[in-house]
Amino acid sequence: MEGLEIDAQTRVVASREGAWIRVSVEDTAPGVEPEALERLFDRFYRVEASRSRAKGGAGLGLAICRNIIEAHRGRILARAADAGGLAIDIRLPASDD
Repeated sequence: MEGLEIDAQTRVVASREGAWIRVSVEDTAPGVEPEALERLFDRFYRVEASRSRAKGGAGLGLAICRNIIEAHRGRILARAADAGGLAIDIRLPASDD
C-alpha cells in the first residue's frame, strides 16, 4: 500500500466555554469504525491497516496526547465527525493568569 493517498480536509476550531477551553479537530477522511473509537487512546493501538497510513506509527501518539491533557486536568474524546471522518474534542481548564 505504499503511496496511499487520501483526499481529506481538516478543520480546527478553538473556543472558550466558561471555565474551559475547547479545541475540536475534525477531518473528512474515511473515519474509524465505532468499536475502535473507545480504543484510539490505548497505548500501541492501531486501526485496521487498510484505513490508516501505509507506514503507520507505533500507536502511541493519541495515548501521549491523552496523558498530557489529563495531566493538565483536561479531557480528550474521539467521535464520528459530522462530515463523516473522525473528530477529536479536547477540553482544558482555562486560566486567567
